[in-house]
Amino acid sequence: MNLCALESQRLLRDLTRLESWSKGTVSWLGEEELAKADEPAVIVGTWLQDDPGGARELIRSRSHRRATTLIVPRLPNLDFAAHVDAPASIELERQSFDSVNFAGERAFAVPGQTTIDSPLSHGRWAVSEAGDPVVLAFRPNEDAGWVVFCTASLCGRGIGLDESAQAGLLEAILAKAALTQPKPREEKEEPYPVTLTCDDLGAVLGERPEWVPVFLSLLATEGKRDESALREAAKALGLQLGEDLELDLLPDCGPDALESALNERGWKAYVRRVHQMTKGNAIV
Repeated sequence: MNLCALESQRLLRDLTRLESWSKGTVSWLGEEELAKADEPAVIVGTWLQDDPGGARELIRSRSHRRATTLIVPRLPNLDFAAHVDAPASIELERQSFDSVNFAGERAFAVPGQTTIDSPLSHGRWAVSEAGDPVVLAFRPNEDAGWVVFCTASLCGRGIGLDESAQAGLLEAILAKAALTQPKPREEKEEPYPVTLTCDDLGAVLGERPEWVPVFLSLLATEGKRDESALREAAKALGLQLGEDLELDLLPDCGPDALESALNERGWKAYVRRVHQMTKGNAIV
């Protein structure tokens, strides 16, 4: 399997093992080229801190193209949710480990210094020997590409690191992503209309996955468009809302239309969670 990575990170010790990747070639690309590449990309997490805006746009672009992006140590101490349009936090905890249990089937002797703390229950592909998540995969919807966070020392060189175990874990992650990855987009999809109707909500979520927390909060408040109520609902649901909710761009639609759009874009599990928490009544 061919891979790609940022040319600007080529000399980092964190990606030393990529030079000996034996399952295919590794292309070292600029940011614009990497955003358009269909091959899985491996990115050192420090870039998300050094250039958060550029990183978010590149990851969003690759996810929209249905391409896999793997983020590896070194990982800064951030909440990565905003970088991948996740509706809940993705943070790190200082907790060292010596091995990785992948999908409950294979163990790899690849150590790490941190584990992942996130309420996202799906996409926990691997855990440490203590059962803490160390590989977390997320995608904004079922039609998008995977963004995978790995806290194990996957591609670096160092004392106690076994190259064959690292390569085995990397191959396992890429194989699992490929099994559930939609085919790359061949043609640009038509954008959603400038003047939106309730029938356009599914298309809106396809183009603007960062609106998913807003839709879920609206669903929890039964369509109430009061910002303070939405933020209270988001907090109760463990969601994160941006500073500008852009409610003026959305048509005034009822819960049925919101739920239909969310289900269409692969958010059925979160819709069920909203219903379980509200039990038929608005949170606020």
